[in-house]
Amino acid sequence: MEFRQIKLANYTAFGEKVKAWAKGNDPIPGDLEELREQLAAAEVGATIPDNITKVKFIQADDDTWIVRLPAKQYLEASEKRLEEADYTLPAFYERTFRSKPHVEDKMKFQAERIADYTINGCG
Repeated sequence: MEFRQIKLANYTAFGEKVKAWAKGNDPIPGDLEELREQLAAAEVGATIPDNITKVKFIQADDDTWIVRLPAKQYLEASEKRLEEADYTLPAFYERTFRSKPHVEDKMKFQAERIADYTINGCG
């Protein structure tokens, strides 16, 4: 089975929703259907593949480092795709930096993005 990534039309709306959950301003969804409802109400424009059947929320605290590992199948598919395709980034990178990022070493950049996400946790 091919791994299909979750797609977002509105990263800002999703980021604001995640912040609201983290701060306790909105209730954390209890299941995938409730998540879909909240994302739709927030106008996130999320496309969640059919193979996703559950959701798990984990919130770090001040003394716990949560090391989030990518799905093995997704990581391997991404590495294979990078052998032939450009490294793609969400449109907000281009908007923020006012140019389309050029990635020389795709595998190195992928590792750096994974490392950055892992050590910074969402901040």
